[in-house]
Amino acid sequence: MTAHYRLSLLLLAIVLALFTRFTGLTRGESDYVSSELAARGLERSFFTFHPDEETLVRAALELADPLDPPLTAYGMLPLYLWRVALVLADPFTDADLSAFDEARPQIYLVIRLLSISFSLMTLVLVWHLGRRLFGDWAAVLGTFFFAGATAAIQLAHFATVDGLHALLYLGAFVLILRALELSQTARDSAPEETQHRRHWLGYALAGLAIGTAGAVRLNSLLLGPVLWVGYLLRCGGLRALATPPPWIAGLASLLTIVALQPYMALDPGRLFRAETTADLGFSLAVARGQILRIW
Repeated sequence: MTAHYRLSLLLLAIVLALFTRFTGLTRGESDYVSSELAARGLERSFFTFHPDEETLVRAALELADPLDPPLTAYGMLPLYLWRVALVLADPFTDADLSAFDEARPQIYLVIRLLSISFSLMTLVLVWHLGRRLFGDWAAVLGTFFFAGATAAIQLAHFATVDGLHALLYLGAFVLILRALELSQTARDSAPEETQHRRHWLGYALAGLAIGTAGAVRLNSLLLGPVLWVGYLLRCGGLRALATPPPWIAGLASLLTIVALQPYMALDPGRLFRAETTADLGFSLAVARGQILRIW
């Protein structure tokens, strides 16, 4: 098969991704209005498709102090991004962010466009990883499959953390691979100060990416052991623990997640509170069987 066929399939994947992600973007508007909203003079309602959509959007609008987060089940980064997107879009809409129910269509349109952009950027990362690890055909096929994947299409329509998490997780993995390649290059080449600076910077960036992904979902921090194991395998086993790169990555991860979520260091008890269903402590109790929920 020639490059012509690969390019054709890649273009088809891009068209498929755009079509499936923008179709139904404004879905949710209805002429059914509850008595409570009708009393406010509203003639139309807007319904969401995922319970986390409203939880996250309301939390982003309520966020006033990073030391007192409205929720802890997810990290603070989505709240920052949602809030920034809504504030930047505010001059181009007639929405009043303080009147959530009245502004629902405009608010969700902005956040769903953000989710679509995350999905399309993830598509690029899937292509990049496929090409880097397995070759052009694997990259094209992976891109095509992701473009048509039901879960990916669904998440692109929801204002939830999952699309952002997938993007940052893959981005961190790309930077981990890059850092490990720099280790191999530094090991095989003559020691040069410039080369070692690039080597250490690569691990700092990988750590920063892991910490950023961790500020969306804490389980992203499990990429840290992946980086460490990869480094030990490439750089001489346990003796490599005495070298700076893995510690630089770990420190960068820690500083990044604490900078984005300062309450983890200044008031760690908040992380395990279970006051509402939006708290991490509540989710942990469900996982342990202490609280029963159908999901």
